[in-house]
Amino acid sequence: MASLYDFTVKNQQGEDVSLADYQGRVLLIVNTATECGFTPTYAQLEELYRSLHERGLDILDFPCDQFGHQAPGTDEEIAQFCTSRFGVTFPQLSKIEVNGQDADPLFTYLQGQKAFEGFDEGHELTPILEDLLAKADPDYASCVDLCTKGALHEMVVPSLLAIVVPVVTGLILGAEAVVGLLGGVTVTGFVVAVFMSNAGGAWDNAKKYIESGTHGGKGSDCHKAAVIGDTVGDPFKDTSGPSLNILIKLCSTVSIVFSGLITSIHLLG
Repeated sequence: MASLYDFTVKNQQGEDVSLADYQGRVLLIVNTATECGFTPTYAQLEELYRSLHERGLDILDFPCDQFGHQAPGTDEEIAQFCTSRFGVTFPQLSKIEVNGQDADPLFTYLQGQKAFEGFDEGHELTPILEDLLAKADPDYASCVDLCTKGALHEMVVPSLLAIVVPVVTGLILGAEAVVGLLGGVTVTGFVVAVFMSNAGGAWDNAKKYIESGTHGGKGSDCHKAAVIGDTVGDPFKDTSGPSLNILIKLCSTVSIVFSGLITSIHLLG
């Protein structure tokens, strides 16, 4: 597994810098911008660097222009700004990206070690920064990953029920009870699936109908309500309804696979 010291970065002259050179020292790695609300932090970083450098602290500064273009200019211009304005003497590396597909491998590694925990809640710039981050660098991949993991977690118990219930029913009540169970699953599953398909389609069509100009059209309160309804309607008709077909087939398949066991052993037989 890679460690921090396996990475090589570029300095502002385009030369390779191996982080192995810093092994045994305390490293503070920051990404900065020269035109944001936290730019004055350069002064605090420089003070920290001067007071603790001799005791083993190094600061590596990676300018980043990814968030609202708040670090414009070349590496040379950024270095000149920081030196003249804040007297920066700690190492400044080449400008990089820290998020997304073009993120520097070092920051991808660092984020994997400890994820971002958010801005300070009490800071006056927190609402602005959170809004800027959401607009400039939306993390769609993490959103999809979280939703997928959450959905899979919620499906564990229903999936196990579809497997366990036919077997337990057969072992306790016998084959006749399994036939009744499958009949009930098929009938009720079909009814609920049709309901979900029709209801989801109705929500979807209602939104389209309002968007055509009826009941105030786009932007009206009716349209906002219809958008919320369609948010439920799409998964209703496209995923939840059709998934019941899988449930019916799963119960039937499990019953067939364990039919031999069920016909030979049942507790109340």
